[in-house]
Amino acid sequence: MGKRLLKRPTGVFFRNTLYKILAFFISLLLWFSLVHNRVVTKAFHLSVRYSGLQESLVIASMDPEEVIVRVEARGSDIIKLMKKELYYEVKLTGFEKGKYELSLDKRNIMGTENLSLFQISERHDSVRVVIDEKEEKYVPIRIVSRGTPPKGYKLMQPIIVTPSVVKIRGPKSVGILETYPLDLEGMTESFSKEVTLDIPENTTLLRDEEDKIFAQIEIVKLKTAEIRDIPVRVTGSYSLIFPRVVSLKFEAPVSMETEALRESISVSLDLRDYEKGTYNLVPEIGHPEAVSLIDLDPSSIQVIIE
Repeated sequence: MGKRLLKRPTGVFFRNTLYKILAFFISLLLWFSLVHNRVVTKAFHLSVRYSGLQESLVIASMDPEEVIVRVEARGSDIIKLMKKELYYEVKLTGFEKGKYELSLDKRNIMGTENLSLFQISERHDSVRVVIDEKEEKYVPIRIVSRGTPPKGYKLMQPIIVTPSVVKIRGPKSVGILETYPLDLEGMTESFSKEVTLDIPENTTLLRDEEDKIFAQIEIVKLKTAEIRDIPVRVTGSYSLIFPRVVSLKFEAPVSMETEALRESISVSLDLRDYEKGTYNLVPEIGHPEAVSLIDLDPSSIQVIIE
């Protein structure tokens, strides 16, 4: 006998699948209906903008840069608000140069007419504004760095930047422009690198964007140099000073000769403001900026004034 073929109940299978799809869409519609009609609370972060400021003035700072407001409304209303471009406007018509703290007012929320839904968050209840005069001027550039060369190497200061000044238009209070941090961690060789300026808010750099700014970083290898029997120079009256010579130990660039270093060092004591008595004083050590004092022997000078 031949095998009897079983027919799949395709009609039942498709009916079950159709019921499941219909049930899913019905539950989805119910969920949307609940969300749209249920009252919920959502926080909105609104950027802070300003208007009405005189042309001769400029914002030096504004804090915070965004305010937080709460909305308690039906889900459908929340969804509509999320589609709008909402922001908080600080109106500065008639304001002069100075510092101001302005209380937040939901009437300054722009982008919607339905302000009754909004509540100001307790986290931000005011906006602090500093208004300054606007001017064009040249300001110096300061290199900001992070990290240091390893032990045995030294970054020479100051770091040379070219150009050293740039022209800006902005708040009168801006007196210098800093760069974004230049990473010097672990560097052992001198190099030149293009740097980027960290431009403050409401400040415009008046130069061609294609013009480059370079920093020249000089890093030197160090050696230990010991200079013995440096005489102590004394200003003022005294009866006894001991010892009259000291020995010094420095970290210095390997290119600096010991004799040249000796000639550039001074050890001095100024006794003009001291009265009678016995003192142990640390002398003032003068040395080139490129070197660092490691040790002074002895660590103090005994002085007797009678």
